[in-house]
Amino acid sequence: MASVARRVPASAVHRACGGLGIPQAAGARFHRPRTRKRIANVVIGDPDDPDLTAAWAELHVRLTFGAPQIERIVAYGVRLRGELGEDGQLRFGQVDRLLPEPTGEPFAFPELDVALHDAQLFLRTPYGPATLIVDGEGPLHDGFSGRIGVVAP
Repeated sequence: MASVARRVPASAVHRACGGLGIPQAAGARFHRPRTRKRIANVVIGDPDDPDLTAAWAELHVRLTFGAPQIERIVAYGVRLRGELGEDGQLRFGQVDRLLPEPTGEPFAFPELDVALHDAQLFLRTPYGPATLIVDGEGPLHDGFSGRIGVVAP
């Protein structure tokens, strides 16, 4: 992972400090705003029967003049449980609360770059259980590349 600090030459710090009458320092580190946050042991839903778990997830955030925006998600060990209802609707329990409201428009993946490693989707369907195993990365809306395995009756 790249450092968020940049080393400033000691000579530059000495000149700046000396000109202000500040005792000289050997060096300094100037920090840029952090744009990555890693969370571990993610659990969404009932802890005894969670809808989603992940060993860890790393959010890459783009700082803007408005609200910060998530531009990339890297996740390892994701387990998502869902159900395909008789009406054809996918449901993911408490995870549904994190998804945008339906607009009536055709489904489209968001413009979000994702890297999934060791991810599995367990889906209950009217035809029996199905498991999707995903390992890949790229923009969801155009260019996701990886491997998908399916286990179904």
